[in-house]
Amino acid sequence: MNKKVLFIIIAVHVVIISFLSSSCALKRTIEVNGLEKNIIDLDMARTNVPGNKIRVLTIKNKMTEPRGIFLIFKARNGRFNMRVSGGDVKFEHKEPFLTNFMGGLARENFFVVAPDLGPISDPKKSITAAFRGSEEAIDDLKALVEHLRKDNPGLPIWALGERVGGFSAIHCALNTKVDGLILITPAIGVKGMFHVYNPGYPYGFLNLDLEKIEVPTTIIYHTKNVYRNGTAARKIKDRLTCPTTLIEFSSGNEQGPFKFNGIEDELIKEMVSVLEI
Repeated sequence: MNKKVLFIIIAVHVVIISFLSSSCALKRTIEVNGLEKNIIDLDMARTNVPGNKIRVLTIKNKMTEPRGIFLIFKARNGRFNMRVSGGDVKFEHKEPFLTNFMGGLARENFFVVAPDLGPISDPKKSITAAFRGSEEAIDDLKALVEHLRKDNPGLPIWALGERVGGFSAIHCALNTKVDGLILITPAIGVKGMFHVYNPGYPYGFLNLDLEKIEVPTTIIYHTKNVYRNGTAARKIKDRLTCPTTLIEFSSGNEQGPFKFNGIEDELIKEMVSVLEI
């Protein structure tokens, strides 16, 4: 075998290795009403574990450059279970609020990143409050934020959690280099909040090291919410030592327990004004 052929073989081998070691694999891209939606399988910190990837949904305005990143964490089991259906990306959520909210952020020129918590290889893994604060989950949060920083230099990142998703957002604020924390409908252990009744977390967010949060924090709640989030928001604010803003809403669609349906654009406007973007 002559040297030229050997060089080509080695070069091709290096390219293949580089491709296979890439940190992410694009699964599907959908364009809907000027928004680009991507479903990506992303390698996490524990790359020595076979199949250790999480699925991430990204949404951005195709026509403009983003002015910041919202890293959004879902409540309940922490999984969006995203899929392509009817020419769009759909995901599991009982109310239209989160779908409309994420699309609205993208139309306002923000890059929206929504991860499914837990590895793809274990789709039935229980995403409890305890798991959200585990070494495994925090390692994954660190890897995800580092990935976003590397691919989007200079853009601010806000960790946003809705309801129990705030556990992950708070751990982001405590353990990664995000620029701010946003809690929507925050979870504390009041009557009816069965999702936060986990061993070690009887009082929800109040069991976390809230005093150690250093980034500016915004707490958003609705006065007619079934979980009495005005009380929750004030109790959390009393524990925080970082700059904190409360945003209260009382209007919106009365359907559903969280009351933000139909006022997503208003919520985004108020939130962005507080962030001074």
